[in-house]
Amino acid sequence: MPAIKIFILLVLTWLCSSEELYPRHISVIDDVQIAKIENYSDTLNKSINFIEKKIQTLKDTLVILEDQLEYLKSENTRYLSQKKERKKIEHLIQNKNTEISLIEFKLKRHHLFLTEARQIIFQPLDKQDKILSRLLDKINLFDRIKISKADLKNDLTSPALPTNNYLESLPLDCEITLSEELGILATKFVPFFSYTPANLEAHFKDREFVESEIRLLRSSKKYFLEIRLTINTAKAQKTYGLFEAGNPIKMIMLDGTFTYLNANAGASGQVDEKNNTTTYQIQCPLSHDKIKLLKNKNPDRIIIIWEGGLEDYEIYHMDAIQNLIKCME
Repeated sequence: MPAIKIFILLVLTWLCSSEELYPRHISVIDDVQIAKIENYSDTLNKSINFIEKKIQTLKDTLVILEDQLEYLKSENTRYLSQKKERKKIEHLIQNKNTEISLIEFKLKRHHLFLTEARQIIFQPLDKQDKILSRLLDKINLFDRIKISKADLKNDLTSPALPTNNYLESLPLDCEITLSEELGILATKFVPFFSYTPANLEAHFKDREFVESEIRLLRSSKKYFLEIRLTINTAKAQKTYGLFEAGNPIKMIMLDGTFTYLNANAGASGQVDEKNNTTTYQIQCPLSHDKIKLLKNKNPDRIIIIWEGGLEDYEIYHMDAIQNLIKCME
């Protein structure tokens, strides 16, 4: 059987809905069905590549506009005594800022499109085609509409919290710290899961190859789950690569239901040569619906898409998130 067919059969066993995780639910697939899946897979990959190229084009445009803006600002300082010239340049600066805001808006929107596209592989196979079709229609519509200044004011994504500044923290009950300057509450990091591939077990007898901890952050009424992944090798970037902000994180509950977490920023990995580790820190906004779900259900597995491929981890501390939510409340 060709490698692509084997891969598709593996995908069917666990990447779809939870009801398809067990062999008794999988029906026999003939060559015609496999051909359809192969064609659809090709279409999905092309759509993802299209969105990624669009994002790269927008990023390149943004760099050019920011360079132009810096040039205008430097020119503005040259005409301090010439009000007429300064007025012209300030008008150009204002227009350039608007152009940059427009590109940033489009960039955020296309990152959301990319997240939606990457989530499709986790959906039931019989629904994927319709979901992709609706997404492509949405992208085409967005490319055609005229974006107003009011649209630019709409925040599409939750900004990342600056959580690296806790020098003046106030200790609270339940091991929570408060950054008085930033107004951010944070629980301590607690163990979440760990993992060692079978071929590396002989080399990691006293520790795991991948170790994960989580903590909960709160700013005003907004909650964030921060996942810290420590990989015990300084060469992890060669294997795992980047974690991109558009990559969805799938969290599967004990009862088989699942939800997606979407990181608000990418992570390239912090290398510590002295301790031979690479640490990825991923921050995900939690909506009220996700908080409600996680308060009532325990996660069993978590699937993370790295630049180097997909990893499926079994969660050992299933009540960790619930405990953090109780602690924060």
